[in-house]
Amino acid sequence: NIVVSRVAVSSAAGRRPIVVPHAEDNNQGNASFHRAPSSSSDIVEVETTTIDVLVAEVGLSDLRLIKMDLEGEDCAALLGARETLRRWRPMLAFEHHRGLWATAGHTLATATDFLSGELGYRITSLNQSYEIQTMLALP
Repeated sequence: NIVVSRVAVSSAAGRRPIVVPHAEDNNQGNASFHRAPSSSSDIVEVETTTIDVLVAEVGLSDLRLIKMDLEGEDCAALLGARETLRRWRPMLAFEHHRGLWATAGHTLATATDFLSGELGYRITSLNQSYEIQTMLALP
């Protein structure tokens, strides 16, 4: 049961430039709104939407887990999932990339205040890396 949508998730719908690695680069997972372009990357304009909009468009009948690794856009995507998180209460796994989140204007405290303060989630770090932490949030 998979639906593929050619959009990037964020806190709002629109169009934004994203830095993407060249096809021959080793790590194709480094595309980011918040990474500076290099000689081995391109800038592509992409459509953005929210998780709330995607969930409504697909017409989900159940949602138990959201897993994200969005290269700095994780917090914005969580904010764009407010109604989905309230309604379905899924488990969340996301990546806190300290540098990219800072470039995006977010901190881990932003996500923690939103998830635990507003929505009652319990948040824990699954690893202790300085720059990148994998986070788990349980309802």
